[in-house]
Amino acid sequence: AERNGRSEPVFQDFQRAAGQYMDAHFTSGESVPDGVTPEEYKVMLTYLQILNRAYFGGDLRELEGLEPDGSIAALWEQAGDLTALYYRSVQKEFGNVFTIWDYPN
Repeated sequence: AERNGRSEPVFQDFQRAAGQYMDAHFTSGESVPDGVTPEEYKVMLTYLQILNRAYFGGDLRELEGLEPDGSIAALWEQAGDLTALYYRSVQKEFGNVFTIWDYPN
């Protein structure tokens, strides 16, 4: 944004804007999947929100080590939810930063 003179707030702080978008479009009112308790589901949704904010903000460094035992991933697997596939695909990117687009001139 700075390099290209973009002044729109979403481009100036994309991570914050992406987080706000995810917060506004995130629902915990869904029914609890089979195989997990309501308490477990709340933990799953909270972690998914953190994961989405980091993923769509382009900075996945904070996710590295946030769930060292894999228990939340296991809960998504146990629930049989397609979110488990999404989680696994994002997990491969933990530790990466995608906030700078560097391309050959």
